[in-house]
Amino acid sequence: FSSAGHAKSTGFEVSLKVPRSWKSQEGDRPHIVQKWMSQDGTGKMTIMLQIHDAPVADLAREDVDEIVTSGDYTGILPEGGRGFDAARVVLDAREALRFDSVISAERLDKTYQIHGRSYMTIVEGRFVSLQCQTLRGETEEARLEALRALAPLCDLIANTMVFPAQY
Repeated sequence: FSSAGHAKSTGFEVSLKVPRSWKSQEGDRPHIVQKWMSQDGTGKMTIMLQIHDAPVADLAREDVDEIVTSGDYTGILPEGGRGFDAARVVLDAREALRFDSVISAERLDKTYQIHGRSYMTIVEGRFVSLQCQTLRGETEEARLEALRALAPLCDLIANTMVFPAQY
């Protein structure tokens, strides 16, 4: 996938590779450029690429280290969200943050616990986020196990991210 020319990419280009068995769809929200659903669109796992303007030009290593050390996800996760297992990583030679999380989402009369792995960086004033999420599992332990199963695939996809403008 390449965001080149995509209306929601705000002129920023990033490319990445997602397995063909995951159905590609345009994101429902303004900053979700693209999303992919497991099992050709019928599964309970989702990958999303978000791009939007950031308040700074780049993400500094010190900023990532501060989040990893403090465990403070204020402004990153929605209220009530819980982040864990954070680490400083590098995405195509750019400083980035990787963390796992649990957030609650309400739809109609149901509340869902969404477990996910996220990668976040800022490149040339654009916030870029890759999120891998799962709704699989009836218990907390089953959902954490589903996240552990999804995490290696998410790591592989994140490692294919390329920001062509820096070359």
